[in-house]
Amino acid sequence: MRFLIDEMFSPDVAHQLRERGHDAVHVAELALRAVPDPDLLTVAATQARVVMTENAADFVPLLDARVAAGAEVTPVVIALKRNLPRGSGAVTNALATRLAAWAEETPDPYRHVHWLG
Repeated sequence: MRFLIDEMFSPDVAHQLRERGHDAVHVAELALRAVPDPDLLTVAATQARVVMTENAADFVPLLDARVAAGAEVTPVVIALKRNLPRGSGAVTNALATRLAAWAEETPDPYRHVHWLG
C-alpha cells in the first residue's frame, strides 16, 4: 500500500513501513511540511496515497467537502497518539505495526476516513 505520513508522526514510521514492503513517505521527504491540509490531501489523492494523520478535526470535513464537490478523494487513516503506547520509539513501532496490519486486512480501502484502533 502507498502511504503519506503526516508531520505529527515521526519519519521513522515511513521507514518502518518501507521495511515491511509498503511504499511509504513522510511529508518531510516530499518537502510538504507545513503545507495546508487541503493541499496535502490533493497531493495524496494525485499520488494514490493513503494519508496517515492524527488530525481528524481538519481531515474529516475536508474529505466530506471533496466528496460533495465531486473531487478526487483518497483514504485517510486517523490514529490518536493517546491510544498508542508511550515511551522511546513505542509510538513509531506501534503505529507502523498497526498500519501494516490494517493494510493487510484492508487491501482495497474505501476512500474516506478509517480509524486505526
